[in-house]
Amino acid sequence: MKKKRLPINPHPPIVGYTVYPLAIVAAHDAYLPWFYSQHIQVFCPPDFPENLSAKFDFYRHPLSRQNPCPLLNTFWLHRSHCTDAYGAITPFLIQQLDEDRYIQLYANEFHIPDRGKYLKTHYTHALLIFGYDLERGDFDILGYNRQGNFAPSKIAFEHLEIAFQRIHYLPERMETVGLFAYNPDALFEFDLHLAIDALEDYVFSRNTSERFRMMAPPIDGLFGIETYCELITRCERCHPSRFDIRPLHILWEHKKCMLGRIRYMETRGHIDPSDGFSNGYEQIEDMAQIVRMMALKLRASHNTTLLVRLMARLEHLAQCEVNLLGCLLESLRVAPFTRLAQTVSAPP
Repeated sequence: MKKKRLPINPHPPIVGYTVYPLAIVAAHDAYLPWFYSQHIQVFCPPDFPENLSAKFDFYRHPLSRQNPCPLLNTFWLHRSHCTDAYGAITPFLIQQLDEDRYIQLYANEFHIPDRGKYLKTHYTHALLIFGYDLERGDFDILGYNRQGNFAPSKIAFEHLEIAFQRIHYLPERMETVGLFAYNPDALFEFDLHLAIDALEDYVFSRNTSERFRMMAPPIDGLFGIETYCELITRCERCHPSRFDIRPLHILWEHKKCMLGRIRYMETRGHIDPSDGFSNGYEQIEDMAQIVRMMALKLRASHNTTLLVRLMARLEHLAQCEVNLLGCLLESLRVAPFTRLAQTVSAPP
């Protein structure tokens, strides 16, 4: 019987808010020059501290959803155009997979067995379909599973049909189905000037959305290093029993990406390895990992003393990062930065 499974990377460098196109391109090493040229700036909306649904995340330009990556050929269709005369979407999905296209669609996780919301809560969320097996009668999908891990799993054809059709909440952005085809002929060289601009925006907390005002009006909120203040303020205002781990997970993912970028720039000769930037930033990434683990313990223990220590760690982490990245920018000869790098010391 016929089956097909398109390549994915189930462990892309960013999974905090399910960046499915990244899981596709990260299956190929050719994505690294594009990835390390950006994914530098972070953003949170002005109501982040008090609004628990507001996201702290990597900043993405206004057209990033429509065209997430130059290594992908991307198409968007209204969900009503993807079903047959009987309202079924399975034939369409199989046809697209046969033509080497991945599919991102929104479905109700109440009807998806390998999800934490299964038969508990109606919850509309995106998933990525990357394979099928006609003999088993199921699709390969990617998303957050029952254990809360970003991982591949399988869903029967009939379960996906129900989850797709019985959407309880459908704003305009969820009405579309995305088709992604990896383009092996597309090239994207590492853009050092773009990376430097984004690093400056991050260190000096500039509103990067101002750069894209020809596409969309600039957005309000905080950018770059200043977002640490909002992270700390949210910690102050949030009861330990309701502590949201996601912003600190994104913070750790950001440090992982920054460390990988610095190492990448060292291998390409943009940074002298003997300057020790990657070694210094490795300590910063370790600190962010510790903060994330503290947040997990806090959620389980409700220990307010631990919360105070966590906020102190965040403040120390921000200062260490400003110092190191300031010196990195100075070494790249892009800005007069007189502050000297300080040895990363133990936090208070």
